[in-house]
Amino acid sequence: MGMKRFVSYGLLGLCFVCSAAGWAHAQQVSPVIQEFNKKARGAVQVANVGDSPKIVSCRAQGFDPDEHGGPHPRPLDAGMNVRIASERVLMAPKSSRQVSFDASPAAAPAWFLVTCRFMPVERGQGLTIAMEISSIVIIHGSQLNPQDVTLTAKYVGDK
Repeated sequence: MGMKRFVSYGLLGLCFVCSAAGWAHAQQVSPVIQEFNKKARGAVQVANVGDSPKIVSCRAQGFDPDEHGGPHPRPLDAGMNVRIASERVLMAPKSSRQVSFDASPAAAPAWFLVTCRFMPVERGQGLTIAMEISSIVIIHGSQLNPQDVTLTAKYVGDK
């Protein structure tokens, strides 16, 4: 009896993960990374490519990169002034829209995330899943001069 219940819950969990993965592909934010000099004035394209309407809200977050370069969100730095043009939007199925932003850091280089949360409009009984997708914004201090870059290499063995 215990094994049958375990298998039933396992199959239910697998169905939930598969349906959530299908739902996850129904939302998009692009571009993934944007770079600017001194100030940032840009936009992200948010898309609801699914079959049901979604409420989309975007906000700015700070982040720290991990050893693999992946962003770990944290509160926005006090010296980073970011304005996002749209707080909360109702998006029809199979639609997209641009969400513009302006940012000026107290000091460069600086970086932040534009994180957009997709929430279903109609909530059924039980668990409601919201998805968050981020775009990375990097602000450089000035144009990089190739003569300011030094590149060196060291051979170890045959590599």
